[in-house]
Amino acid sequence: MLAKDPEAESQLKGDIDNFASVLSGLKRKYDIYAKEFDLLLSMAKNLKAAPSATELYSGLSVISDFIDAEFESTSELKETLSTIYTGTADRIFLRAPASEWKQHLGRYHINESVSQDSVLSQKQEIELLLPDPQSREKLYEGTAPHLEESFYARNEFLEHLETVFKNSPQSTSKPKETVDLEALLGKEGLILYKAAVAEESNSRAFREAVFLQSTQHYAGPQWQQDKKLLLWVGGPSASGKTYGAGSAVNAMAQHMPFEQTKLADVLLLALKDINPQVKDIQKLIIDLKLAKTQDDVQFWCDKIDAAIDEQIENANQKEQMHQATLSTRNDLSIAVSAGNSVVSVDGGVEREVSQMRQMVLQVAVTRGYKGIGDLHKNTRLKTKNFVKAAALEQEGLNLVIPETFAESMNPLETFSDSGRYKKNEMEKYREMDNVIQAFSTVQGEDGQEKRFQISVKNMGTSRAWFPEGSEFSDEDVRMNNRDIGCESKVYQSMFFHFGNLASRTALENFQSIEPEGYSLVITNDLIFLKVDSSGHWQECELDDTPDCKLSNRDFVKWQSLQQLDNSTPDLPKWLNNQKESGALAPALISVKPNDMIKVGTVKGDTPYINLSRRDFESWMQYNRDNSNKKIALMPWCAKMHQQDKLITPIEILFSLAEYKRLLRTQSAPPQLESKPDVQSDSPQLESDSKSQKINQTTSPHKRAGSTPLVSGFTLTYEHKNQGERRAEKTSDKTSTDSNVVPNKRVKKT
Repeated sequence: MLAKDPEAESQLKGDIDNFASVLSGLKRKYDIYAKEFDLLLSMAKNLKAAPSATELYSGLSVISDFIDAEFESTSELKETLSTIYTGTADRIFLRAPASEWKQHLGRYHINESVSQDSVLSQKQEIELLLPDPQSREKLYEGTAPHLEESFYARNEFLEHLETVFKNSPQSTSKPKETVDLEALLGKEGLILYKAAVAEESNSRAFREAVFLQSTQHYAGPQWQQDKKLLLWVGGPSASGKTYGAGSAVNAMAQHMPFEQTKLADVLLLALKDINPQVKDIQKLIIDLKLAKTQDDVQFWCDKIDAAIDEQIENANQKEQMHQATLSTRNDLSIAVSAGNSVVSVDGGVEREVSQMRQMVLQVAVTRGYKGIGDLHKNTRLKTKNFVKAAALEQEGLNLVIPETFAESMNPLETFSDSGRYKKNEMEKYREMDNVIQAFSTVQGEDGQEKRFQISVKNMGTSRAWFPEGSEFSDEDVRMNNRDIGCESKVYQSMFFHFGNLASRTALENFQSIEPEGYSLVITNDLIFLKVDSSGHWQECELDDTPDCKLSNRDFVKWQSLQQLDNSTPDLPKWLNNQKESGALAPALISVKPNDMIKVGTVKGDTPYINLSRRDFESWMQYNRDNSNKKIALMPWCAKMHQQDKLITPIEILFSLAEYKRLLRTQSAPPQLESKPDVQSDSPQLESDSKSQKINQTTSPHKRAGSTPLVSGFTLTYEHKNQGERRAEKTSDKTSTDSNVVPNKRVKKT
């Protein structure tokens, strides 16, 4: 049978007869397409003879493809046929929706067209992302092989859901209300739903779909394949962690070790092994490391080949060196633009991908509800941990982990694998040589805690429920609909402060665990506005219903334009124009090493320099090793940045104009040459700064307000994980590494 009952099947066949009748009428009107219409009528006849719903929907798909292909040259007729076909297909679907839904079970259509065999192509794509069999084992843990996958529970639930879909009464309450799962599905339906979710979550196809949906490719130079970025993104629920994660990854890209650097180092070793006298060639390889494009690679490799021809006399050695350069040239041409794949370990992805969750939510929305109040509580997918394990196992994949950290605040979590505020997990990654951890937090603007709270509350509420006044018809219900308009995960505003506090505590833990890591701040300056009684835009309070949302920077920009030009469009229209032209304010994000210190002068108005402690120590070591060619701090920083060896982000130190100027000079700025002292500018450290100059022979164990690291220089620095400033002393003979490389991992001892 094509439908569950004889009446529905009779109606379904009547729909097919009506479709054929309309086609016959069009054939008489467009007789030049008589041959094509005869084929369409034959296909319609076959629909009635279909032995099952599978063949019926397959036949409908064939008709749709035929119309697209054969009537391409006549847009008017093609549009007419497409409209007629869509109406017929919708009516057939409503006669027996479960039969159509079942056709898509286990086929998630991630990154591909619906017409493809998604299970097969999905598996192939996973094998490309996870070529290591052990990483796929991590993803598939506890699942049956593809060919042994069971659909029994999901089929049973969809049959029950069809009954609810066709017979459940419409809610007419205004404003819309939520409904609980048991009230929507009944007691038996709730049991069937939980069984269907469990079956889906333990299927390989679902795990693959979640993994693919979680993976994003970022353009740019390839990072070292034996290293992986693991980026924590903390912040309250609904604060914009997922949105900000992309910007955080791009911000961290410049602080990752590049594959091209490793390849260039390998080339240098190979050339030295053939002939140790490659000093001039070594300088060219330093430039090769900084290549940004394939043209750069070709240019510097040509230079290296020319230097080999000029400097190497032995023909055999010359040939071997050219071969080594050619191999590196090819690998580098790929590495400079290969980009990087990043996997987001985000529970929101599994909720978005789950077919069972999608279907029950869509049915609830069509019945007039704004969502399902207890959907999150009754949907246990638990897939993100398998995604994380697979990504950690596979070389070349990187991870983003959005976390509120609120669930790990319980003191009992101290003894779990993850630990309180994920501290145990962070320490585990610290011990892994191939992991480079970073931590970003989503925060509000300085002094705008209330605005941030209002923004988070509105974002959480808007994503949770279907918008009032919007429509979602029966025809909109379909499998793999990942754009329903609501997530139906209740936002609990009472946890805003817990999420904020937990994320900041987790950051402090991270900074103590990874003193040489990086911390990022994603500033959420989103504001929600309403029109007041006088027709002006004003910021919403917590209980207001917003009319518009945008970045505070964009709002200020619009206000300025309105004052300058009366013809500036009203805010909604102006905002839409900005979106279409890509002129909206970009994400606000800053990156700092965890070991930042403040370096400045005791006298004068010179501003303090924010600098990584490792950069400062490396500069001192450089001057100790090169006593005859000492270089001032700022020109040294510019030089190290040019060689891609500076840890401190360049924008923290100086402007582009200052950077270019310093590259042209080897002399220090006057203020640093004449007054080489360093102290804190923090008002709260006033008492600690009384001893502004300390003899370099001071005991390294004695506490003081500043630290003499080289003769005449002192500094203070901040243990951010302790939330207070402390100062340490050490002698001028403090041991430092003269070859500090920004991305070098130093194991914790």
